[in-house]
Amino acid sequence: MEWSQTKRTKKYFAELFREVRLVYVSRDFLYSDIMTNDLVNDNEGCMDLVKEVMQLIDSEDYGHISVIPRKSLETPVVARLEGFTQDDQILCYYPREDRWSRFKA
Repeated sequence: MEWSQTKRTKKYFAELFREVRLVYVSRDFLYSDIMTNDLVNDNEGCMDLVKEVMQLIDSEDYGHISVIPRKSLETPVVARLEGFTQDDQILCYYPREDRWSRFKA
């Protein structure tokens, strides 16, 4: 991957990562794959999110979480980075609706 793509990936990664419902990822996968990922490790905010979820999973409150699982299989989406300037944007395509929209943080 060339440097400009890596820089853009890092620029948007934390924003997208906040949208992942980590409470529904297994503790083993969080520990072995997500915590060891370079993009997660390079961002303090992302690591904090993972650590908070791991503490929640280990707590007695885990059975009473208020985060509702997404219905991803009901509404598939394709995300695409558009542009090569500081005005880069992430576009989302919803195939079942044949509709594009901008990613909203």
